[in-house]
Amino acid sequence: METKAVSCKWVANLSILLIIIFFCFLSVDLVNAGIGDPSLRVSTFVTPSEIERGGSGKLKVTVSEVGGVDWAMDVTVTPSISPLDGCTISPSLEHTSRIGASSYTTFYFTIYASKDATLGSRSVTTRVKYYDTGWLDEGRYGPYHSHSNTEILVKKGHGSIRISSIPSGAKVYIDGEYNGKTPVSLLNRVIEGSHTIKLEKTGYNDITKTISVSVERTSSVSE
Repeated sequence: METKAVSCKWVANLSILLIIIFFCFLSVDLVNAGIGDPSLRVSTFVTPSEIERGGSGKLKVTVSEVGGVDWAMDVTVTPSISPLDGCTISPSLEHTSRIGASSYTTFYFTIYASKDATLGSRSVTTRVKYYDTGWLDEGRYGPYHSHSNTEILVKKGHGSIRISSIPSGAKVYIDGEYNGKTPVSLLNRVIEGSHTIKLEKTGYNDITKTISVSVERTSSVSE
């Protein structure tokens, strides 16, 4: 009787082990067969987050499959910016045919701010559209959607100033800050807007002028 009980117990344990192995293989087969729904997470990052007028920034979009049980098909990434007001994004969209289960793909876009772009914040929304497959990866279901939001700031850009004098060697002050002696050339180093220029040289009267600096332009002072 004792031998029979041990034998029955051994058979029961073996049966349990075989059932566990069966379900492990079944789980793998279900993943390979495409059973389940892909789940995509979208993360976005802009460098720099503060973009000068006349400048640009890089938008990095990472789309990750986080469900781990199925892959996403025909993934399209479309960023947008609001309000536009002088800003654009290029390219308008990116696409990949597949993002595997527990995998990810990274996309890059460029945000441009024109020299006349309105100053202030912008909302950048990235929308992702994708599809799912059925049993044995047959069929096409969807579309499904995911998205992410981030913000940028459009700020004043920089322009250039060239200052000369006859005779040369005059001290140059811009808004009260010393910037060397004439001739002075400040390329893309002066923030756009109005600035006060003062020239000083021993034996000559001081000269003060107000000039306007614009993005992608050079303002000149010659005395």
